[in-house]
Amino acid sequence: MKKIYTQKNFLLGLVVLFSTALFAQNGNDVQLTLNTDYVIKYGTETISGSILNNSTQTINSATINWQVDNGTVYSQNFNQLNLASGASMNFSHANKWVATPGNYTIKAWASNINGVASSDPYTLDIAVAGSVAQMQPLFEKFTSSTCPPCVPTNITFSNFAAQPDVQGKFTYVNYQMNWPGSGDPYYTAEGGVRRSFYGVNSVPMVYFQGTFIGYQPGLGLLNNHLNNSPYGYATDAFFEIDGTFEVDGDNITVDLSVMPLMDADFRVHVVVVENLTTGNIGTNGETSFKRVMMKMIPDAQGTLVNFVTGEVYEESYTVDLSGTNVEEMDDLDVIIFVQNPADKRIMQSRSINNPPLITIDEFNFASFNMYPNPSDGIFNISTQNVLNLEVYDITGKLVYTQNQVQNNSRIDLSFLNSGMYIAKVMDNNNSHSQKIVIK
Repeated sequence: MKKIYTQKNFLLGLVVLFSTALFAQNGNDVQLTLNTDYVIKYGTETISGSILNNSTQTINSATINWQVDNGTVYSQNFNQLNLASGASMNFSHANKWVATPGNYTIKAWASNINGVASSDPYTLDIAVAGSVAQMQPLFEKFTSSTCPPCVPTNITFSNFAAQPDVQGKFTYVNYQMNWPGSGDPYYTAEGGVRRSFYGVNSVPMVYFQGTFIGYQPGLGLLNNHLNNSPYGYATDAFFEIDGTFEVDGDNITVDLSVMPLMDADFRVHVVVVENLTTGNIGTNGETSFKRVMMKMIPDAQGTLVNFVTGEVYEESYTVDLSGTNVEEMDDLDVIIFVQNPADKRIMQSRSINNPPLITIDEFNFASFNMYPNPSDGIFNISTQNVLNLEVYDITGKLVYTQNQVQNNSRIDLSFLNSGMYIAKVMDNNNSHSQKIVIK
């Protein structure tokens, strides 16, 4: 189940170089950048981007072409551009891509540039997911009890995390560093590995979803990243993460499962944090820190996993924490996250003790439930309303329908293969989706 293979180099943009016969010898290229992400949800996708004229001549006309795999070539003429040297323009192709679940290669190229030049196509690998999950973004903060500027940042972050309207929307980790002073006693070598991974060169430094967002980000900036970032709480995630942990003496046992909604090779990280520490002694006056990283399982590198859509990755770890900085074994939480090591993007995270909030859609059907879940394929229905039911597999394919489902109805899905499915129920005004698992 856990195969490892070479990391793909996902590219977010493409560069098209044009013939020197058209452009002057200095600056004879045009950059064409696509807005398409390397993972998207199935549906209608607009092929858009921007063109930057790095040549020494004005571009008046060009044809933009795109093609998925070896399929139809879609072309659109752009005239009266008057794109001067050094200028750029945004474009949106009239032909849209109806993306179905799977892995694809998009080719895009320019032709008839001022009626003369053409370019070689450049390729972009894209994974299309058949369904999506609730995102729970991850903040990572590098700090130290020997760092005076860390104090206001830690206070700001504590105030941010205490806001009622952000509860369950995110999780975060503090990595204590052993500098700039004589050393933070809660520093670990695993935190040093994480520091090297990001290239952290000072404290405090805050990362959101694998991207640096500031040395001392204010409350407004933190809220903006959480709620408005392209990878924030309101965006789609392409992994489902579940987990449990138990503490027995000095040992912690973590059981986790990750359901991929796309094909990829990413790293799974498991982080044991203590919610509140009070015994840290440094030089900046702080002795108390929250969400402090105590152990990374199996280590700071995580586990590289070849994810295949619909195939659950499961793992169990038992680790002795007696040699760590843990103060109270009953004050722990475990964070599980999936990260793309190529661009450092966090694809999904979960706090076991602080799962994400229920979405607004779920409140409309708070009384609906299919149980037991997981099941051997036989589900019971609990509902206050008469509903219509549709069941989809992980690729988005409809595999079962039943109308007029009532309370105490019995649904037999034992004919389906083991795995995760999406059960969608509808009345005249609303719809709601529930994840169900067949063992």
